[in-house]
Amino acid sequence: MITWTTKTRSFKTVYNSFPARFTRRTKNVMVIHSKHIPQRMCISCRRSDAKQNLTRMVLTPQGTVEIDHTGKKAGRGAYLCFDRTCWGKIINNKKLESTFKRKLSSMDYRVLLEYINNTDDGVPEREIK
Repeated sequence: MITWTTKTRSFKTVYNSFPARFTRRTKNVMVIHSKHIPQRMCISCRRSDAKQNLTRMVLTPQGTVEIDHTGKKAGRGAYLCFDRTCWGKIINNKKLESTFKRKLSSMDYRVLLEYINNTDDGVPEREIK
């Protein structure tokens, strides 16, 4: 148990469950560091969000575009949020081509459209023109 006093109040707190690297004492105040949450930016709307809340698309070393559910596939990655308008913009405005710096084949777009049509987590359910 750690006890200390400031000018206004006295604190008694149990910090036995926290390792020493997560705690620091500064001017009689205990600071507990929270775990870092990686932030990524949607390539369409440019909004930052937690990495786990975005979908990752990968340009693999073989030159194909795949949806990466694990976030660990090798290749150049691009992140996209679950907003319907963002998915429409990357298909219609060729935003992925400029992000990956190469022309995408019709097969690559077919993979994206299949993912869009087969998921229920906020991406469009219908095919995008």
